[in-house]
Order: sequence, then C-alpha cells, then structure tokens
Amino acid sequence: MFIGSTSVNGAVSIKWGRHSTAPFAVFVTYAPNNSDSVTSSFTPLIWSVGDSDFQARLRDDRSHAWGRAQPVRLYWLATWKR
Repeated sequence: MFIGSTSVNGAVSIKWGRHSTAPFAVFVTYAPNNSDSVTSSFTPLIWSVGDSDFQARLRDDRSHAWGRAQPVRLYWLATWKR
C-alpha cells in the first residue's frame, strides 16, 4: 500500500522493497479512505516500470489531463517471473 501525495503532475514513485529487477506485471488501484473527489474524477495508471521502482499517474477522467498534487492512497501488486 502507498500512502502519500502525488507530484504537481499527478505522479507517484513507488520502490520495490525486495527486488532489483523489473516485475512481469504491475497493477494499481485506489485503497479505501481516499477523498470522493479523487476516486470519482481520476484513474490511476501505470506510467513506467523499472528495475527499482514504478511510477503511477492520476488521469482526470473528464479532461484527460494529468492530475495535480493531492493526497492519495493506492494498493499495488507486482509479480515477478520465476
């Protein structure tokens, strides 16, 4: 779970805790206790995936612009091949 704030571009960077390679897949969604304006107006999207972290950005569903700086709670799941 990520609890923090997005940048002015609506982005967050989340580091892998125990891995040094990029995962096979990453999923992100809202966790409970976000404000209604965030969950009803923005969609969290995977922006980039790297060896040490991934970036998610919030996209405004009405204007398709990137979100702005705001507090957010996200659940994320990554899977690595074996």
